[in-house]
Amino acid sequence: MPFMDPIQLKSIANHPVPQGADVGIVATRDKIRLRYAIWAPTDARSKIDGPKGTVCLFQGRTEFIEKYFEVIEDLRGRGFTVATMDWRGQGLSDRLLKDRLKGHVRSFRHYHRDLDAFLALIASKNCPKPYFALAHSMGGHILFSAAADGPATAFERIVLTAPMMHLAADRLPGLHRISKVFMKDRIASQRTARLLTGLGRFLGLGGAYVPGRGDQYIFEFDDNLITSDEARYATMNAYLRDHPDLALAAPTFAWVNSACRSMRRCLTDAYLGSINVPMLIVASGQDQVVSTPVIERVGPMLRVGSHLVIRSAQHEIMFERYELRDQFWAAFDAFIPGTDDL
Repeated sequence: MPFMDPIQLKSIANHPVPQGADVGIVATRDKIRLRYAIWAPTDARSKIDGPKGTVCLFQGRTEFIEKYFEVIEDLRGRGFTVATMDWRGQGLSDRLLKDRLKGHVRSFRHYHRDLDAFLALIASKNCPKPYFALAHSMGGHILFSAAADGPATAFERIVLTAPMMHLAADRLPGLHRISKVFMKDRIASQRTARLLTGLGRFLGLGGAYVPGRGDQYIFEFDDNLITSDEARYATMNAYLRDHPDLALAAPTFAWVNSACRSMRRCLTDAYLGSINVPMLIVASGQDQVVSTPVIERVGPMLRVGSHLVIRSAQHEIMFERYELRDQFWAAFDAFIPGTDDL
């Protein structure tokens, strides 16, 4: 579907758009239009010495540029140029189905086309090197899946927060109910989800919502699985209420099936051993969306990477309480500045 308003960044009460944004659209090689935004740093030292580099910020599923204004300002204050975009199928980038609330993609490999177009864009905009990546959840998986021989090799270092390496066991309740009926499983494992959604695609249901919450996209704080910070959660919901064109609801059969297939590929020993980009993975101890135990197993297997777990954090670490965000930023600051010495 076409953009609702591709240029304008949205604001809500008490959350203005950060000043100085370069906002526009960039097209991928398969002609999907992506909304992007770029900001210069704000710290005083960068005005004298120049930016430390560019941090490319990549969102998780359902997210959009506006949600990350606080994070963008945190990065600008650290002396970085910040470049970000809405992935295909969400935010104000092109939606892929007539029902714009459906989270859909036919193949996770298509997200690599978004990365290709975005990297060409920031080069054309003369965004200062070195390039770093900061990616969350689905965005973390896309960067991880492109870090061996894909476009993510362009980054000097990558930081992933709660990357989608494996779904939490009970993340797909609708598929869980189906598996109990047909397969007698206690929990709908990721393998079960892959098989069931693959069957759904075969039956022509690739563009249908997976069983569960359908087109719902606003949830009460007590029902949320992503943060313990009520104020930040309220801000997220305020964006969706004031600007429903930003909203995204449940994923489709095709999205879940493609995600499961991609995650399976990325957890092989051969793939993990082929990643050469220095990588820091920050996991959440209370994550109910992706599997932290799988992240803890993968971390030590990386050739040039490390991981840590913020034990009290839920899935969205950058939108958690200040004491938990401070732990994340301390890890980020310790990992990124050393790049100049590589």
